[in-house]
Amino acid sequence: MRIDKDQVSRQSAAKQCWHLANSHTEKKNDPMGKWIRDLSLKYKFWAVNAVAFATTLLLVLHAISLEQDARQQAAREAAQSRAQLLKAWPSGQALPGGGDVVVFASGSSPDVRDVDGSALARANGWVDLPHDNLFGSDPVIGAQVQDAGQGQRVAVLVRGPSFIEVFADRTLNYAVTVFLLMIVLLASSQLLIRFLLSHLNTLKDVMLHVEKSGDLSARVPLDSRDEVGQMASAFNAMQSGFQRVVGTVAQVTARLDEGAARLAGSMGEVRQGMLGQQSETDQAATAINEMSATVHHIAQHAADTRDQSRTADQLAGNGQQVVSRVGESIAGLSSGVQQTAEMIGRLAEDSQKISSVVSVIHGIAEQTNLLALNAAIEAARAGEMGRGFAVVADEVRNLARRVQDSTDEITSMINALQSGTRDAVEFMQESSYKADSCVQQAHEAGEALAAIAGAVAQMRESNTQIAVAAEQQSQVAEEMTRAVVRIRDVTELTVGQTVGSAATSNELAELASELSRAIRQLKL
Repeated sequence: MRIDKDQVSRQSAAKQCWHLANSHTEKKNDPMGKWIRDLSLKYKFWAVNAVAFATTLLLVLHAISLEQDARQQAAREAAQSRAQLLKAWPSGQALPGGGDVVVFASGSSPDVRDVDGSALARANGWVDLPHDNLFGSDPVIGAQVQDAGQGQRVAVLVRGPSFIEVFADRTLNYAVTVFLLMIVLLASSQLLIRFLLSHLNTLKDVMLHVEKSGDLSARVPLDSRDEVGQMASAFNAMQSGFQRVVGTVAQVTARLDEGAARLAGSMGEVRQGMLGQQSETDQAATAINEMSATVHHIAQHAADTRDQSRTADQLAGNGQQVVSRVGESIAGLSSGVQQTAEMIGRLAEDSQKISSVVSVIHGIAEQTNLLALNAAIEAARAGEMGRGFAVVADEVRNLARRVQDSTDEITSMINALQSGTRDAVEFMQESSYKADSCVQQAHEAGEALAAIAGAVAQMRESNTQIAVAAEQQSQVAEEMTRAVVRIRDVTELTVGQTVGSAATSNELAELASELSRAIRQLKL
């Protein structure tokens, strides 16, 4: 599987940056090393040289200390050899004294300058004596003590050089060696420092240039394979990656800016549309509530109309029966009217006969009146003899006059009766005609009521269906009301989300604009 070199470089650069970040984080947690981190790299190299110089001096001092130990050991061995010679010294001859050989009696302490005599008196064999090992002048470091016979003891003192004496003896040799080593170390370190600082300064200058100008096209002109070269390669790879990423981000930002602007405009339009939809949904909810109430009223009225139709059907049936009975009654009345008309006709005929009789009576009364007048005239002629007859004649004449007046009244009454009879006959005939017409109309009214009853039955059935449909429509209207209320709630939620989305779109547009301005500050 082939791997792109740029990808490997980017991965290695990312790993180095990660390790650097981790190490930087760990160092930040160590306040004691802050002053070391703040030092310039040149002074850090000088500090390393100083440490190397101090280490060299310590090695020199250690070498001087080792040489001191070696000299003291050699002096000790020489003293032991002399002690062996003195032990083998012929008996009867006096032991040589003076110098570093001290002869003293057993049980006594010798008096030797800068030496503890009591330690020599107690010792048997080698004994270390207290001395100034650093700054002393050829100090006595110890003694080899042994019995010499004849009540005497002998001590061979051992003198060794102090540290300062060995140092003074070897200063010139070590100074020349250390000086030459330090010259070589300083020269090589300065060359190394100059080489490293030249590469590091090149890398630093490019980094500072990128930091100040934002130039992602800048590259470090180093092709070495050491750590600095690897850092430069990683930086160049990082710059290439950043350049590609920022270029892509710039293109995407431009499109994002345009899309955010369009999205902000669209969200504004959507917000206006959702607000309009919310208003229309509220109006629709109000209208559906009103329609639901209207449908409920219609259903209630339809139920009432159904009940009223049932009542009207019953009333129509009752009316049909009443009309039938009225028709029968009118038919009977018509028959009675016809009979009454016939009776009134006969009454008119009888009144005509009475009128004839009254005419005869009236004629008789007139004749009686004339006769009474004649009798009065004759009685007047008779004088006293006819006075009684005159009175009778006068009474008869009065009676005849009253009869005549009565007959006149009867005649008037008969005439009125005949006129009323004729009117009654005519009215009865007209009533008979009207009664027949009423019978016919009652029959027609019965048929009309039957038709009305059928229509009312159909209307009742229709009202029943209307009531059922209105009830169903009321339920549907209630469902629609609940649905519209849910739609309104969803619309309100959508409006809130749309407002939030519009605000987010505006923020996105602002962020895209800021990102675009930030990218324009970079040089690709």
